[in-house]
Amino acid sequence: IDEGVTQTLFADGDGDGFGTDRETSNGCPPRTGFAPQSGDCDDGADAVYPGATEIADNGIDENCDGADLVS
Repeated sequence: IDEGVTQTLFADGDGDGFGTDRETSNGCPPRTGFAPQSGDCDDGADAVYPGATEIADNGIDENCDGADLVS
């Protein structure tokens, strides 16, 4: 993150580094509780975010691709 550039930040309730569009802020540097990346599909679970390791057949979409991995 470039400390000299204002950017849009996304509310990150679970602290996993990915936020949601439910609340945004412009920040430089980032505010506590906000992340520079959006796309979190479950902001109450810190193991669920875009690119997370998917666990097959557990009914949870850990990587936010829209489906649980099926073995």
